[in-house]
Amino acid sequence: MLDRMGTLETERPADYLARLAASDLGRAYKALVVDEMDVAAGHHVLDLGCGPGADLAAFAAAVGPEGRVMGLDSDPDAVREAEHLATAWPQVTVEHGDVHSLRLPDHSVHRVHTDRVLQHVEDPDVAVGEVARVLAPSGLACFAEPDWDTLVIDHPRPRSPRPTAASSPTRWCATPGSAVGCRPCASATGCVSGGSSRSRPSSAT
Repeated sequence: MLDRMGTLETERPADYLARLAASDLGRAYKALVVDEMDVAAGHHVLDLGCGPGADLAAFAAAVGPEGRVMGLDSDPDAVREAEHLATAWPQVTVEHGDVHSLRLPDHSVHRVHTDRVLQHVEDPDVAVGEVARVLAPSGLACFAEPDWDTLVIDHPRPRSPRPTAASSPTRWCATPGSAVGCRPCASATGCVSGGSSRSRPSSAT
């Protein structure tokens, strides 16, 4: 990643996620995801793998003072950073937790959001099953994941071998920004996804 002076950083910076979210590409992508989720005033939104809280402000603005936003992450440092940001919005809470075992009642949230999370969890099927459990009958879930086969690396030695599908992580999720879910595990747990960049996932019950 390049720093603000255009110098290539040899190690991942601690504020990598926040800087990516603040970039032009990051803002456009995240705005599209929020738009596709169709968050409304009064909704309860669950942001799984919220990290340092890059998406909490947008969700807080969308649900308004009558709504509720909960961020959850397994990284204690990210939780502390997100908690600090969340002090600006009384309708936002942040918790340390496990996406495989959500401490929430059945059908208790209207929207669920993950951004580059399912590729890292131990058991995506269990995580998506938990989403299906807590999602209200008319709710929507967004599972945004990278399509690694479209990854382009700007390398100083263009003739260096580029990554191939064989060396990429298993592709079972949709391209980020499409607001459609992980097709096989979503279908298996009742979260059936659409197929275009403007489609919305079917409701989960």
